[in-house]
Amino acid sequence: SGEEVVIEERIDHDLYVAGGTVTLNAPVKGDLVVAGGTVIVNDSVTQDILVAGGKISMNGFVGDDIRCAGGTVEFDGTLSGDFIATGGRVSIQKKAIVSGNLLSSGGEVTLDGNVKGDVKNASGRFTLNGTAERELECKGGKIIINGAVNGNAVMAAEVIEVGSGARFSK
Repeated sequence: SGEEVVIEERIDHDLYVAGGTVTLNAPVKGDLVVAGGTVIVNDSVTQDILVAGGKISMNGFVGDDIRCAGGTVEFDGTLSGDFIATGGRVSIQKKAIVSGNLLSSGGEVTLDGNVKGDVKNASGRFTLNGTAERELECKGGKIIINGAVNGNAVMAAEVIEVGSGARFSK
């Protein structure tokens, strides 16, 4: 731990780390548990990620689940398990693939990527530009659908906008 922690060499076990800024540039063969003002994960983690931070950016492959809380949470990788996220702003980027379920909450949640499981969300604003392969259950102040929902959709909000690119298969 320290003000700035940079991991550049492969870790062959669980990693517990904290710092003002934590950057992972090498694979972790186990769980990653991290707390920091800024957390950047640029490589693979074979098991779970548990992270708390002000700004969280995850860009690699994750072999199991992600659980995170942060001011800003961004995911642009491939996840084999579930993604549980809460934050002021949660963003699942365009190239992201979540093989499990997405459970999200926060001020603003944006799904630009692909979630193969169920999507359950409670936020002030939820935007779907990507794909929810199974059920979408969403509650909040404003819901914007521009992407695809391939399962049932249950939505409750003050405002629901369905764009011209929205697709519902059920």
